[in-house]
Amino acid sequence: MAFRLTEKETGGAFSIADMCALPGAGLRYLHGHPAAETFIVLEGEFEFFGRENGKKVSTRMGPGSNHHAAPNAPHGVRDSSVVTTRGVPPSTGGVP
Repeated sequence: MAFRLTEKETGGAFSIADMCALPGAGLRYLHGHPAAETFIVLEGEFEFFGRENGKKVSTRMGPGSNHHAAPNAPHGVRDSSVVTTRGVPPSTGGVP
């Protein structure tokens, strides 16, 4: 992941990164952070997963789709396609 704009550069308002993942790669474990994160899929297909009402949920999204993770919400993401997948995960504060 390469940060294009950091929290420091935006006065703590947001950050923007460019993320590329090989097939099957990603954050397979649930994690959370104080910043909200809206992930925009540019190429390939990402599977986003988390928990709702104590049950694991997941959804696959392709180019042009977006997924939002609320602050501190447990979530994860992986490349679920057979090609390198690329996305932009902008975050609102709380990320470098």
